[in-house]
Amino acid sequence: MRRLKSFLRDRSGASAVEFAIIVPVLAAALAGGFDIWQMVNRKQDMHAAVAAGVHYYMAGGADDPTGQSISLSSWSHKPSDGTVAIARACICGGVAASCTVVCAATQQAPEVRVTVTANSQWTGLRPAPLTESEVVRVR
Repeated sequence: MRRLKSFLRDRSGASAVEFAIIVPVLAAALAGGFDIWQMVNRKQDMHAAVAAGVHYYMAGGADDPTGQSISLSSWSHKPSDGTVAIARACICGGVAASCTVVCAATQQAPEVRVTVTANSQWTGLRPAPLTESEVVRVR
């Protein structure tokens, strides 16, 4: 009985047990934090690429393949599956319209909006699609 009491009072291995319980939790938190940091960096790179394309149009650029090329070349650390798409939309009085026809109500050219969109797939701990997009009015 004395040996049992002595064994129950002995605390020499308690810190080792606590350490064994805490280490996996800390390792998971560290790995998750690193993964989130990498994903945020990827999103920032995508945003910079989209912003470069938007700046091209804001400076008077009108050629969509050139805008796409500028965005792609501005994307630092671009992943192999990274893509940039350029889309145009023409609007007359808040309604979608043809870009080649004058607006009937105002007898003016339609408003032109260009959307620059970058896409990629995040393959970290929680895989997810990543998208960054911006719209700029060019006319």
